Amino acid sequence: MNATFAEPSVCEAISQTVDPDARLLGYIRSTGFDRPTLVLDLERIEAQYHALKAGLGHADIHYAVKANPAPEILARLVALGAHFDAASRAEIEACLAHGARPAHISYGNTIKRPADIAYAHDQGITLFAADAVEELDKIAAHAPNAQVYIRVIVEASGADWPLTRKFGTSREAVLGLIDHARGLGLDPRGLSFHVGSQTRDPMMWGDTLDQIAAVWHAARAAGHDLSLLNIGGGFPAFYGEDIPPPTAYARTVMDQVRAKLLVAPHHGEPGLIGVSG
Repeated sequence: MNATFAEPSVCEAISQTVDPDARLLGYIRSTGFDRPTLVLDLERIEAQYHALKAGLGHADIHYAVKANPAPEILARLVALGAHFDAASRAEIEACLAHGARPAHISYGNTIKRPADIAYAHDQGITLFAADAVEELDKIAAHAPNAQVYIRVIVEASGADWPLTRKFGTSREAVLGLIDHARGLGLDPRGLSFHVGSQTRDPMMWGDTLDQIAAVWHAARAAGHDLSLLNIGGGFPAFYGEDIPPPTAYARTVMDQVRAKLLVAPHHGEPGLIGVSG
């Protein structure tokens, strides 16, 4: 399948007030295609980025490169100041090729080849996901002193597509993994989870965040100064059923995060990463 990007010059009118659907349809009607083609509107991607950023506040948005690694998308997001969640060496290479800073890339795959960990480390990437002792051992051997976050399995939420068995460790195992990471000389920064794809109502996050909050507060009580929470993906797309606007949805999720995970004032709030998934 070919991919093409809507160019504003072919649209009937160009302004921020143009209906994005009309702009996209205008491009399709005015362009000939000789093969199955996916048409993407970079202006709409940028608008969605700003809408999410407005709701997420101080959180850094890490775009999941696996969602669409098209060079045009990566270049636009780099220009906007986005961060990136990479699942492979190829995705890391693509981000770097389009100007992403290594400090803005998280290696979010919990099953990584040693050579790819070493490559990421050599490129200056310092943040890695893990969910097992073996993965922490690999990271320590090939990216010494790296920062890590532990992916946690959560029970099924109201998501259309729960991810309860895809990646992650049990909540009971988290403290042991954090201790193991520290023993290896790594810097355990926090936790990550995924509420499940297409979680249409932001209030569906409540039970999941309660599960994560229990682990978060237990880790801090045990002396681990966690400062990063990767809230994963799960934000819904429109598939025929009404969903909240992205800014309102993100703000509602963040309000719940702050209410359930707010830490002592002298520590400040946890750092937050929003990633598509």
